[in-house]
Amino acid sequence: MDASQIPTNAKIVTPSDTADNNGFGVVFSGGACAVQTDKGDTVVFPVDFALIVIPIQIRKVLSTGTTATSVLVFR
Repeated sequence: MDASQIPTNAKIVTPSDTADNNGFGVVFSGGACAVQTDKGDTVVFPVDFALIVIPIQIRKVLSTGTTATSVLVFR
């Protein structure tokens, strides 16, 4: 991996079933996190994955299925 593959920004997001929160990775805390991938799949990461950086291209952090108290998306 070279430096061009490392995200250069991050943002705390509010889960939404309609708003795009495009990013290249996600980390969350306090519960499960539901995302829609860039390809349109819906994945719910259980609380077991909390506080782990998950490197995946996402389109949305969904409110339906998300119980996490904080969600950070890398951009």
